Amino acid sequence: MMDCRTVVSELPYSLIMIKKTWILYTAAFLANFGIGLINFTLIFYVNSKFNAGSAIIGWMSALWAIAYLIGCLFLNRFREWLKPGRAIIFAALIMGLAVLIIPFINSLPPLIVMYMLFGLSTSLYWPPLMGWLSRGREGKKLGNSLAIFNLSWSTGVAVSPYIAGLIIRQNITLPLYISAGIYALIVAVFFIVTLFIHEFRSGNSTVVISEESVDQSSPLRLAGWIGNFSSYLFYGTLLFVFPLFAKNEWHMPEDKIGLILLFRALVSVLGFQLSGYSKWWHHNKNQLILSQVMLLGIALILVFVQIQSVMILAIVSFGLLFSHMYTNSIFHGVSGSINREKRMAIHESFLTVGVIAGSAGGGMIYENSSIQITFLFCALIVAAGLVVQLISVQRK
Repeated sequence: MMDCRTVVSELPYSLIMIKKTWILYTAAFLANFGIGLINFTLIFYVNSKFNAGSAIIGWMSALWAIAYLIGCLFLNRFREWLKPGRAIIFAALIMGLAVLIIPFINSLPPLIVMYMLFGLSTSLYWPPLMGWLSRGREGKKLGNSLAIFNLSWSTGVAVSPYIAGLIIRQNITLPLYISAGIYALIVAVFFIVTLFIHEFRSGNSTVVISEESVDQSSPLRLAGWIGNFSSYLFYGTLLFVFPLFAKNEWHMPEDKIGLILLFRALVSVLGFQLSGYSKWWHHNKNQLILSQVMLLGIALILVFVQIQSVMILAIVSFGLLFSHMYTNSIFHGVSGSINREKRMAIHESFLTVGVIAGSAGGGMIYENSSIQITFLFCALIVAAGLVVQLISVQRK
């Protein structure tokens, strides 16, 4: 008599692929929901418990991102050895343990070390998951797959700050315990599915796409990565600097700040769907340049217009650009490439450097000057990125 694993392994490959992708979409939502809870909570947690200012919080966030960047760049062989399924289980396990320990730490340096361990472990989570989702897909199929993936993780990002803000008003450490529980759930789910679905156990697709035997990488990948870096520079400033500005100078409570970030993220969710299910922008260099120009415009509005309603509208509007620039980076980064997991690591590296610049650079500038100068810093970096993009697309 065949056992359950034999029955499942003989399911039609297309059905297994559907099961696999939806499990991965769910894993993307859960992981980023947990990350969103942690990042938003720690801003106020270290501010209240250790009296940390924006510069220290910015550097704490940057060190988390640096640890993630190091993992993306130097843990390729380890990820390949683990295979995607085991890499995701191992990453979620370390992420959950790191978050669970943080509330018991009574000194800032070891807390930052634990936060960096959390960041390092996420580098074992995202590149395998993203490479797995994009394998064997090109053109419209790749775009549709990315649309659902982006909907998954961006929804997690969208709802987490507002929910964290509500929970913080009751108990500032509770979001950390909830996040640890989420990662425990991911470990349990992937442990179970690796037992029953061979695709998760081996991490190797049984379908080989012949086009992938020859590298046909998009010439717009560098311009896409630069745009991704620029948008995450701005995003890092909004995520790790803006909340303190809004609390200190606008005297907003945490849940109202989370609500602003929620609206921005919901606009991003909408943008991901518009980009994912359309193809007019595929391999179109003009829209890449235009997106960068529009981002520069938003940054300059925040520099020169200090009206609260206008600033909030500009921040929320940024969500649409953020989603489009991210989708450009991931699409043009993997389109036509052979080693997609490696390309996803590069994509993640560019966005991580952006977060580092936005959180650490923006945090120090804000603490020593003003929010206007902080956004001016962002505008200058975005303008420099525009120059690099113009050069890169002219050479192709």
